[in-house]
Amino acid sequence: MPMLSSVALRRALISGLGAACLATTAQAAVRYEFRWFTDDAETTELGSFTYVSPDFITGQRVVDPADLAACATGIIASTCASQTLDEDSEAYGETGYDVVVFGYDQRASSRVKPAYHFFADGALTTPGAYDQIVSDHISRLTVTVVPEGVPEPATWALMLGGFGLAGAVLRRRRGAAAA
Repeated sequence: MPMLSSVALRRALISGLGAACLATTAQAAVRYEFRWFTDDAETTELGSFTYVSPDFITGQRVVDPADLAACATGIIASTCASQTLDEDSEAYGETGYDVVVFGYDQRASSRVKPAYHFFADGALTTPGAYDQIVSDHISRLTVTVVPEGVPEPATWALMLGGFGLAGAVLRRRRGAAAA
């Protein structure tokens, strides 16, 4: 078996370890932040939620309140209900928009009430900040891609073990070459 030079061995190990680390890094997520106000000055908030999705929303997605990163309602005696994000606004009385249906449960009536918010077509699948287009309220949807840059503990252990192994192999080769 041919012997690799220490430089070639180092390059091979570093290249392999780098590829292993990149392969185990988590993929990016998509963050949807929605805020709904009563006025242009954005002083009184009627509701808001933050939802982190593993991918862009295509079609319709109904999100359970337990799956939201945050949710708040400023409507008297109400709590957050499920939130609906939909690329097709036709079922909600408008065409050519993406829609967010802010669901809230008014405890006084004990039924979920929806508030419809229409945004530019493609807002759910394109990062950016979008202001509502159709309605008498002020609302904003912000879509951002959030990189998941912190490796898992198993990835760190694999990387550290690889560096330790590379160091041990190099030390052994140097010792063998000196003898």
